Amino acid sequence: MKRLIGVAVALVAAGVIMSPPVAHAADIVIPINTVIRAGQGYGPGDEILLETVSTGAYEGRTCSVRAVGQNQTSVHRDNNLIVASGGYTSILYDVERSPGAITEGPPITLGPVVTVTLQMGPRADGWFSAGINVELTCEAPPPPPPTPEASAMGACVENTFVVTVTNTGEVAVSGDVETYGSFSLDPGQSASFDILDKAPGDTVTVTYDQEIPADTVTVLDCENPPPPPPPPPPEEPVIGALAFAPVCQADTPYIDYEIEVSGTDATTATLTFFDLDGNQVDQFTNMPFSGRVLWPGASVDPPDWPGWRLNADGFWEPDPSDARLRDGLTILVEVNPSATAPVQYPPATEACNSPPPPPGTPPTTQPPAPPSPQPGLPVTGRRTTYGSIAGGFLLALGAALVLVARRPTPA
Repeated sequence: MKRLIGVAVALVAAGVIMSPPVAHAADIVIPINTVIRAGQGYGPGDEILLETVSTGAYEGRTCSVRAVGQNQTSVHRDNNLIVASGGYTSILYDVERSPGAITEGPPITLGPVVTVTLQMGPRADGWFSAGINVELTCEAPPPPPPTPEASAMGACVENTFVVTVTNTGEVAVSGDVETYGSFSLDPGQSASFDILDKAPGDTVTVTYDQEIPADTVTVLDCENPPPPPPPPPPEEPVIGALAFAPVCQADTPYIDYEIEVSGTDATTATLTFFDLDGNQVDQFTNMPFSGRVLWPGASVDPPDWPGWRLNADGFWEPDPSDARLRDGLTILVEVNPSATAPVQYPPATEACNSPPPPPGTPPTTQPPAPPSPQPGLPVTGRRTTYGSIAGGFLLALGAALVLVARRPTPA
């Protein structure tokens, strides 16, 4: 006599519904947790159904079977446990129900459901106690078979159109290239076929014996190949930073400068100086991106300052021919290629404003007093006190520095 005592439940592990198996997983232990049950009126050979469990994604797995005792009773230990699934039956004889006691049975292959049944032994005395859990240890799923992969492409080789098939997967592949031949390739191998009777624009079909989509290759005109694509345009040059500062050293005016340029391989620049009327007054070529240049109109040996000249009598007097240079400059910086940017210049101090009088002789012309010192001009070297000579040289660039682009004419 078989009586239904358990209820059907989902296959669970540690209280959580089991998800589908993951490829290459380790062996999986599936506990079927029965509640401690008791009943009366059962005799030898009676069967009590404890659990019916759906196997779900684990169907088809081969699993070992064991029972784990959950309670201690005084009844006879000659009851059996029957675990059945998919036509397979595992009988665990004389199940030990002491807490933690293990009773093992033969493995089974899972069908759609697993049933756990308690079979009363020959000494059954009318009642039962079923404090037993069942554990199924199922083998890990086999890894999925590798997917065959291959590709075909065409190219011109010495004026002949050639189709090349390459096995890009992990298993051997085979197939045909229309009527040009068949191939059988191990992983990583390639096979090439000369296409001699197709016109440019025709297609060549490559089919595979495996479940790989066919490839269609278009024939190229190998005798009249298209011109190569034009090279990418050069990167636009950019001037990232500029620094221009007037400097007075040993009473001689200079301009310190620093240029940062990107987007070009050039390492030198051309500096062209213009007065505020647009007249070119000086030019420096092949200059590094940082350095020092003499202020236009100034000279170290013989000494000279813009706006002054030494007359025949050995005296300094105002010189209107280059006095305009004291009012400011526009500097054109050319880097091939280049970019544009404005820069303002600070006013000068009096250290470089005027030349010294000749030794022992007062000047014949009394110029007006030099302009008041203004901040912004660093002074190095010696400092003289020739403030009595008029028309002090103003070291200021009143106009903006302009950088213009100039690209070379293509050869």
